[in-house]
Amino acid sequence: MNRINVIVVEDEARIRRGIERLVEQNQNEWSVVGSYADGQKAFDGICSSNLSFDVLITDIKMPKMDGLQLIESLKKEQYVFLPVIISGFDDFNFLQNAIRQGAVDYMLKPINRKTFSDQLERLKGKVVEMKEQLELDDQFMYSRQIQQLSELIWIKETDLSLLQWLKQFPSGAYTLAYISMDDHQLNKHEDNEEQGKKLEAIEKELDHMRVSQLEHSKFWWWRGERCSYWVLLMEKGKSESSKTYMNQLHQLLQRQGALSVALSDSFEELSLIPVIRDQLLSLIQMRLVLGGNRIFSPGTLESLHTPNEESFIPNDLYQMVQHLSVTIEKVDLVQIDKMLARLFVNLQQCESAHVVTKVVQFYITTVYNQLVSNYELKSSPLEDVLYQVKTASNFTELKSIVLNWTRAIINAKSMNENESSPIERAKEWIIDHLHENITISKVAEQIHMNPNYFCEVFKNETGETILDFVTKRKMMKAKQLLIQTDKRVYDIATEVGYKDTKYFSRLFKQYMGEVPSKYRELQKNM
Repeated sequence: MNRINVIVVEDEARIRRGIERLVEQNQNEWSVVGSYADGQKAFDGICSSNLSFDVLITDIKMPKMDGLQLIESLKKEQYVFLPVIISGFDDFNFLQNAIRQGAVDYMLKPINRKTFSDQLERLKGKVVEMKEQLELDDQFMYSRQIQQLSELIWIKETDLSLLQWLKQFPSGAYTLAYISMDDHQLNKHEDNEEQGKKLEAIEKELDHMRVSQLEHSKFWWWRGERCSYWVLLMEKGKSESSKTYMNQLHQLLQRQGALSVALSDSFEELSLIPVIRDQLLSLIQMRLVLGGNRIFSPGTLESLHTPNEESFIPNDLYQMVQHLSVTIEKVDLVQIDKMLARLFVNLQQCESAHVVTKVVQFYITTVYNQLVSNYELKSSPLEDVLYQVKTASNFTELKSIVLNWTRAIINAKSMNENESSPIERAKEWIIDHLHENITISKVAEQIHMNPNYFCEVFKNETGETILDFVTKRKMMKAKQLLIQTDKRVYDIATEVGYKDTKYFSRLFKQYMGEVPSKYRELQKNM
């Protein structure tokens, strides 16, 4: 058994140091990982350092935040631990409250060495029981979350108000990955038993990676269609380790044959998963162009301009493209024409047709990522434009493709800016369509914005997530209908977009404090 981690909170320094010494006398089994002089310092220290602990030994009466408030506050932050109370003889009422808060034992001052040692021994058994139960609970929760995530991937469109279960997931930076065996590895002559062994080996590696997951991270995986898998990785705080993690996983899984991975950028709002799913399924198709057995990310196309042995863009052309993309975003037409003319003069002087193609590809992907992707401007699909560039028969045709595409982007950007605030238009559309199946993609499509970018802008401008906004509006509409009409609860649920009346009632109670029927009754009696 691993050592049991203990936090000691006591405002009397002498007693606090004494408890620390008594705990550390059992160094092989117990370890003090935190020591604080009052509840507020303990709460701040535990949360800021994300301390992992099993037992909290705390005095009841302390300044700023007492022991009971500390226990309650930590439980609200989802910490799981066994509270032990330190008390004087005259704190009987506090002890009763502590027991109600889940305290498993109490220590009376002055603390007796022998009694304390016996209490630690009893605690050890309770900690073992707690950890075994937590493991069972974690396994059940993981299985349930996998089922829900799998359904979210399989179902094409899921109404935002049906995604409240996503709030059970911890806060952090998420990354979604789609892992797929490359087509040429799906050997038609390979018997089912051989394919089964490969998939079994892959799943064994995925399970191993989940069990040995990174510190302060979580890992979920589930099967996709045919020989494919989905992986969701969460890290507390923004980090680049997810890319390292997926590189390691890719290398391990390659033992079973060539496979490709489509890896998303980091995101925090889990309701974006259906949107990111579609992006990854599109991204994995890049293996048809660039070859498989590699990791594809949203920056893959940008790598076309990264200096390497295969392609190199001269620095002056690189800088021209960067400046041009910024100018296009500002819709400075005169300057755009001048810069495009200068770019083509420089390109015509290039001795390598390969470099010319790479520069144009870089230009198109840069503008696409900065404008088309973020603002969801109407444009030809990126793959179509890149294909036209690749198959252009001469320089004049290439120049015509670029100019026409650029003009289309500028026109779309100008039209977009002449419209009212996109977030206000999004709100209006949601309110007018509460009875329908509302998804992030649908809302973003109405205002011509990339779904990921839309979620980020919406939260920055409104202070709440799109998921919360949609659900609150539906609950407000339901409340209005309950008060102002005699419609049945079933009909009201349908009118605000819920087919499952029981789910609607549970959700209504979360927001309004009572189930719909009880709420209506109380309003009538007011």
